[in-house]
Amino acid sequence: MVGLSSEWEFSKDQTFVRISNAKSNLKYMFMDENLAETPPKINAPSDFQSFDLLKDEFLDIRKAASALKTSKIKIVSKNKKITVFTCDTTNSYSIELEDETSLNFEIFLNMDNIKMYSDSYTIDVFGSRLCRFSAKNLKICYYIAQEKGSTND
Repeated sequence: MVGLSSEWEFSKDQTFVRISNAKSNLKYMFMDENLAETPPKINAPSDFQSFDLLKDEFLDIRKAASALKTSKIKIVSKNKKITVFTCDTTNSYSIELEDETSLNFEIFLNMDNIKMYSDSYTIDVFGSRLCRFSAKNLKICYYIAQEKGSTND
């Protein structure tokens, strides 16, 4: 709203702020800070599996998912090799990653939950419920729930 005109005046009260000009008036109430909820702290389990997904691999998976109109990503670790798929019942695209793991797992993620910046990521797999994507070049981290059917040995 403020960007609509350069003639704004601001006044602050204990319970609200008023933003006005010759023709318009906005009164915006403050919220009692005791009503604000803070998200719970996430304590990651000590036993998890980590591997890297490079920026080009991440972009290729996103492009393939868009082109194939697939809604799932599947990450499979078997015999120390990690493969990332985007697939549905008939179409698929896969990339074999450089990293190796000691555990076998199959993780399903929903593409709708993967709205992330283009970067290389370290992915930490916590059991069959949660993945943490930590950006390599940006100071940002995403926690993404695994979908039904995910397994971890």
